[in-house]
Amino acid sequence: MVERVISKKRYFIAFLLTTGIFVIGLLLGAVLTESKFTELKDLQQDLRIQLASYDIQALLVQENPCKFKDVDGIVVELGSLANRLTAMEDQLGKQDPDVLKLKEYYSLLELRHWLFLKKLNEQCGTDYRLLLYFYSSDEKTCPDCESQGYILSYLRAKYPNVRVYSFDADLDDPALNALKSIYAVKTSPSITLDDTLYTGFQSKEQLETKLSTTRYLAK
Repeated sequence: MVERVISKKRYFIAFLLTTGIFVIGLLLGAVLTESKFTELKDLQQDLRIQLASYDIQALLVQENPCKFKDVDGIVVELGSLANRLTAMEDQLGKQDPDVLKLKEYYSLLELRHWLFLKKLNEQCGTDYRLLLYFYSSDEKTCPDCESQGYILSYLRAKYPNVRVYSFDADLDDPALNALKSIYAVKTSPSITLDDTLYTGFQSKEQLETKLSTTRYLAK
């Protein structure tokens, strides 16, 4: 009789512990979900604000773009947003609908900045080397895309006048589709330099050769 009472107590205690762990897990999951949701909404808002800011900035400097000196400041802002977007990809997955929408916003920001630097090169004699990189998030479709991205990051860090704008070629966005059509981008990876399209994986040596032979590459 005593053994049965002890066994019941043990089962009851085990039940309480299991229930407690389950409830704690649910609460932690809810907190983490809420945190991710808040971070997602904050990034969406920041991207919208940045897009509006670029529009106003373009209007302010269009009369005399050569007087605009804060190009590097914009690059830093883009880099910060890119890091946050990468973190959201890692948390929610590359194919998450909210992540894909954020990537569309970010692609528009990159396009605005690329067009502005093209204008500076044409009107102000600056020598920014502008590379457009079209990749796919699907490793089966583009097994070399991740390696290509690392090489471009290396070149961007090594040469101060190199700017790399990366676009997910799988996104169905009107502006991005127009850009792909202009440069006849059909496969990933693809890279444009000085309006010339290079398809397939490009090694570090190949890209440095293209950079040095097409125009002067500042070091």
